Amino acid sequence: MSTQPDSSEKKPGRPPSLSAKAILKTARELRTDELSMSAVARKMGVPVTSLYRHFSSKEKLYAALAQEVLDMFKLPDPAPHEWRDWLMESGLRLRKLMLQNPILFSSRMQRNILTGAIGEFYEPVFLTLEDAGFSTTRSIEIWSGVGAIAGWMALRETDMQRNDVSITKELSEAISELGSDASLNYPRLIQAIPAFLSIDIEQFHSNVSQTFINGIEDPR
Repeated sequence: MSTQPDSSEKKPGRPPSLSAKAILKTARELRTDELSMSAVARKMGVPVTSLYRHFSSKEKLYAALAQEVLDMFKLPDPAPHEWRDWLMESGLRLRKLMLQNPILFSSRMQRNILTGAIGEFYEPVFLTLEDAGFSTTRSIEIWSGVGAIAGWMALRETDMQRNDVSITKELSEAISELGSDASLNYPRLIQAIPAFLSIDIEQFHSNVSQTFINGIEDPR
């Protein structure tokens, strides 16, 4: 009596072909200092040569990543008469984008975004703020503030999630450097530490952004 081969068993052969989309998804999950063609291939469990069929160099991969990330970012609909609310929502969305794409913390990635799609990224921002009455220079200053807050919040949250940087350890080391009399010399700082360690980053981001945005004078 002959036995039929088990069709559920995997047969040897070439691995399924990779897609550019799958490569980009994996690349986005890597840390900035880890990103390389070999690192992406290793994470995917494929030969590095298979990546070069889609991206001929690391620079090409960065350019494609920049465009994909930009495609993911959607600004709120322009609302020049409600520009404070618009800035707040834009900043929150920017932070979420950075959390989803830690690769954005790379200066090289930021350069790719600037050189590859600067108009696509900044034109809607400047148009909304211009319609609200701000000059181009003032618009740059305002958006830089919103972006800096979002970036710092995302970076700290990413560090905490990865446990690469312990805020508790950082603060403990900083306090120890202040000397044994820190509690006497800096009582307010010591009292603030527990609150800082238990802070909700999302709420903290919202509060800091609100403080910054409310401090912006109305355009003349």
